[in-house]
Amino acid sequence: SDLFWLGLEGVVCRRAARDRPVLEELRRQYALQVTAQPRQGTNREDFQNLRWLWYSRVLGRSAPEDAWEKGVLDDLTQKGYEFVSAEVEMVPSTYTTLTDEDAITKMRRLLDALEDNDDVQNVWHNWENADEDDEE
Repeated sequence: SDLFWLGLEGVVCRRAARDRPVLEELRRQYALQVTAQPRQGTNREDFQNLRWLWYSRVLGRSAPEDAWEKGVLDDLTQKGYEFVSAEVEMVPSTYTTLTDEDAITKMRRLLDALEDNDDVQNVWHNWENADEDDEE
C-alpha cells in the first residue's frame, strides 16, 4: 500500500500541477525533507529506500539504483496508469451469497433503507449477488 501512495502522489501531481502550480513547490519541499537524511541501509525492498529514491528523482538528482529499484520506480512513473476511482472504499476480502428468498428480501430491504437514510453517507457490504435482481 505504501508503494501505491507513491504512484498516486505522482499521478496527482502530474495531473494537478497545471491548475495548481503551488503543488510542484510543495512536492519539491517535501522531497527535500525526505532526502535530507542519507539513504538508510541497503535493503532494496525497504519502502524507505524506495521512497528516498522516488523523491531523489522528483528533485532531478541521480542516485544509484539497482535493476529492481529502477524497475519499480519506472513502473510507477512511466506506465501512464489511470486511476478509475480515488475514493476510499471498503473492499471485502470474502463475499457471501444468499440463497434463501426470505434472507434476500430482508437484506434488500435493509440496504434500501440504509441508502435512503440521509444520515448514512456510504453503504458497503459483502453480498455477492446483491445486483443480480437489478439486472433482470
